[in-house]
Amino acid sequence: MGAFIGSMITIIIASFIAYFAKKRIEDTFFIAFAFISFTLYIFGIMGTLSTGVIATVIISLICLLIFAVHLTFNKNKFRAKKDNVVRYVLTPGFVVFIFLTVFFVILNYGREYYLNDEFSHWGLSIKNMFALDELYCVQDSSDTFKDYPPFATLICYFWSAVTGGFNESYTFTGMGLLMFSCLLPVFKVFGFKDKKTLGMVPLFVSLCFVITASLKLSAFTILAVDTLMALIPVYIFLIYFIKGRDTAKNCDMCITDIIFIAIALAALTMTKGIGIGFSIYVVLLL
Repeated sequence: MGAFIGSMITIIIASFIAYFAKKRIEDTFFIAFAFISFTLYIFGIMGTLSTGVIATVIISLICLLIFAVHLTFNKNKFRAKKDNVVRYVLTPGFVVFIFLTVFFVILNYGREYYLNDEFSHWGLSIKNMFALDELYCVQDSSDTFKDYPPFATLICYFWSAVTGGFNESYTFTGMGLLMFSCLLPVFKVFGFKDKKTLGMVPLFVSLCFVITASLKLSAFTILAVDTLMALIPVYIFLIYFIKGRDTAKNCDMCITDIIFIAIALAALTMTKGIGIGFSIYVVLLL
């Protein structure tokens, strides 16, 4: 059960953003991941990562409470609110994320760190954050590469820390879901009412795995961020170019899209040192 807690919190935050921003949840899963990482980063700077985990859980519960109160308040508008939940939250991408959670939990069951990189940084950094309750860049850390940005590592840390202890397999699950969340905007072109195209969803899921594996065969079974560095720009381009079923036809870009892209660019700079250069290049391509 512990392996699913991180996903449940992510779903709550992503659903909250999707509903009130009137964006399909396929767009907001990555934003939810970014919110979790940025929150932990702020508390990590203050030297209390565990408090950041607690704060994130509390915020997700507040989001759930606001969501529930909003849906039940003013019952005359309940049908319209229900329709918005179906339109923006209960989408094919929502189902895909649940499937991916189960898939990655099974895939990574019992998995442990085994690569040199995981003992010199990616896994070691997470262990240091558990031991010190601070970011791995502090003086007392035994991490080899203390200057690496912590965006993805904080997600791996959270997936384990939210269960109350350290579990290596959970960190892999968090990383896999983070990477795949960059590809989820592809699924906002599908709808449950469109039976003709709905059958293509499994094909698109398979294609996403194949394309990602072509970048790095072991992409979903390691903690290194090389593949993620390629997938975040993909997320940005998907937000920019794919309008989806519920975007106004006369609106190519809205303020929410711009905010999402800005958040993704910030996440890219926090993923690896060269992320700043990647971000500039992506902006020039848009």
